[in-house]
Formats: sequence, structure tokens, C-alpha cells
Amino acid sequence: MSEQRTDRSLINSNTSATLAIEPAFVLLFSIHLKGAFKGFGTLPNGIAPLPPEQSGEYVTRLAEFEARLLGKTFREAGRLARSPLGRVALDGLPKDAPTHADVYLLAHKSGVALWEVWLPAPSQPFDAPRWIGWLDAELEDGLIARLWRVLGPVNKEIAGKPAWSGLYFPLTLLRAPQHPLETVVERHGTDLVHLLFLDHSHRAFKPELVADELGRDYCAREGGMTLLARRSGLDVHGREDLA
Repeated sequence: MSEQRTDRSLINSNTSATLAIEPAFVLLFSIHLKGAFKGFGTLPNGIAPLPPEQSGEYVTRLAEFEARLLGKTFREAGRLARSPLGRVALDGLPKDAPTHADVYLLAHKSGVALWEVWLPAPSQPFDAPRWIGWLDAELEDGLIARLWRVLGPVNKEIAGKPAWSGLYFPLTLLRAPQHPLETVVERHGTDLVHLLFLDHSHRAFKPELVADELGRDYCAREGGMTLLARRSGLDVHGREDLA
């Protein structure tokens, strides 16, 4: 990351200006299958089939990416399989929250598996505390709880338990189509670190910590930032036509 992005003068969220953000979330829940996965069977109430063109295109793109990343031999060995489950409607959530979740099962032949849940949300002002609340798995009537009321029976059928049994890892995707990445960091650098840590506290972080975390940028592309922490990940991209 350039010195411009990590300069402390840019790490400041005390501004009245708001940025329009297009957020989306990918939630990963680790489970262990009871046996070889043979399909989902009849979908329970609350889960609708995914649009065929959408799920087919997504699975194909992911397979192509894995082939490039892991190699053709690995793909042909059939160790991993990604199966679309369906779309879960998320009713009763606050304004601007995701209205549905698209769910896939990523299963390894060893029985280890991940639920991969995609949640797009409408364009909205930057609001890290709001998004942190959506990702809170312990909130009794929150987004995660509503999702698992529907997903639980399917999970029990294939894994023997009504909930995930291991890792829960959310990845937040933020797109700012009207602003360069530097503007997002300048106005909301501290907020980005709170979001990365899923930190509910209103107590300020030390400037040194914020600068260090923003400096651990794994994105290889100009205009993008990818941050990883123990509990979550964050991928931020600004406007691409910066010329």
C-alpha cells in the first residue's frame, strides 16, 4: 500500500460527508457431513431454487478459478464439489439489509464442508456499525439467526446438527462506484478496521493499530484493498475510472 493510504491524516472517520456504498457479504460456516454427499433432495419451506442461469454461471466461474489456482489435475481428481442449495428469503430485517441469501455447499470428499452464503444488499451510506450488527451470529433475531432457522433442517439432514459446528467467517465486500479508494480510506479508515474486527465498541483504536491494519493490504490491483483478520475479511474497491 502507498504511503498516501497509510498516512495518519487519512485515517479519520470524523466527517459529516457520506459515501454511497454497494455492500455484499459472503458467509462461510464449516460443518462435517455424516457421509458422502448425495444431494439435498426436496427443499424445505423457505428455500426457493436459484435462477438456473445464475447458479450455473457462478459454479462455472468458480471451477475455472479453482483450475487456475489449484491446477487442472486437482480439479479432475474431484476432491471438491460445489452444489447450489437455493435462495433463502430474509424477511423482517431493517431497511437496507439483504432481502435474500443464495446458498451453496462446498464439500470435500473427506466429509469436511462449508456452507457458502452470498448476501447482496442495496446501495446505502457507509455505516460500519450497521454492517457489524448484521454479521453478529449471536444476535437472537438477527440476520444470521433468521438464515439458520431455514438452513438448520437441511444442515441437520446432511451433518446431523441444526447449526454449524466449526468456523464462522464472514467476508464483507464494499464497492464505492463514485469515489476512489483513497477517499473511502480517508473518510472511514478507522471504521474499516472496526468492521474488519467486527468490533462493537465505541472506544477509539490507537492510530498506530489502524495504520498497521490498513497497511496489511493483500489486494494486487490498483483501487482495491483486501484485509484479513482472525474473525473476518474485508474487500474494498473504489471507482475504477480514475483517469
